[in-house]
Amino acid sequence: MRYGEYLKWAGVRIPPRLYIILSVLVAVAAGGASLLLGDPILSAFLGFVILDLLLGFPYYIAMKRVDTLERNLPDALRQIATTLRSGGTFELALNEVVQAEYPVLSDEIAKVLREMEEGSSFVDAMQSFSDRVPSRILKRTVTILVDASRAGGGLADVLDEIADDVREIYRILRERKARTTMQGLFMVAAGIILAPMILGAVMGILAYLIQISSSLVNLAHGMSQAVSPEAVTRAKSVFSFLNTLFALYVFVEAVFTTLAYAYIREGNLSKAIIYLPVFLLVAYVSFGLGRGVVGALVR
Repeated sequence: MRYGEYLKWAGVRIPPRLYIILSVLVAVAAGGASLLLGDPILSAFLGFVILDLLLGFPYYIAMKRVDTLERNLPDALRQIATTLRSGGTFELALNEVVQAEYPVLSDEIAKVLREMEEGSSFVDAMQSFSDRVPSRILKRTVTILVDASRAGGGLADVLDEIADDVREIYRILRERKARTTMQGLFMVAAGIILAPMILGAVMGILAYLIQISSSLVNLAHGMSQAVSPEAVTRAKSVFSFLNTLFALYVFVEAVFTTLAYAYIREGNLSKAIIYLPVFLLVAYVSFGLGRGVVGALVR
């Protein structure tokens, strides 16, 4: 599925290349403005999070709409089947679905009816419906429905079977989420909260040790200096390097944890873009919290 189709499905009327370029420019501008805080790592983090939010928002909206459509699809299929059994035409059945006002689905069915009224065949209108909606379940449903109509089979029975299949798919997805709840919570607790907090605590202890070393140098007037100024300078350089290294590690760990979480819970790696901004924010807050709390305790 191309990104431009997600933009259209989300209601964003901007060419995909232009939207991506604008998102990158906004993220770079926000990251550059945050450099005034004096922390380049924080600046890069904010820029990345803003970019992910801007690029992921259309995908999130599109997936919410698709989920709503798929959730109402079995009821709509059964309603169409009931109308066909009572002697109504397929166009009448689709019109009843529109009048039932299923969220999202009724609007899309109205477009199908409009295309049929303008001269498109049933097959072409349904194929167009399938092409513009980023839903595998709908594409499978339309394919079976079109094949059944071409073969002259009983559409009512086919629609009932498809409705049962869609309900079963949703039942399996809900069961999967229920069974992976503990695994997901463990991954978030270990990879997004505890590990960054421990790394932050280590940085807090190192910062305290370097502060003590600097104090020893300042108090060593005329006495044999226990710690040389050069050693303190080197220690500060190492501390700065470790701070950057740990921050990058937190970033990488949060990204891979998010990918694993999305795959286990959703079965779809692309949905990691929805969780990534929140998980990154929690990871860096945990890192800063661990550093700040330990630093305050050891002083």
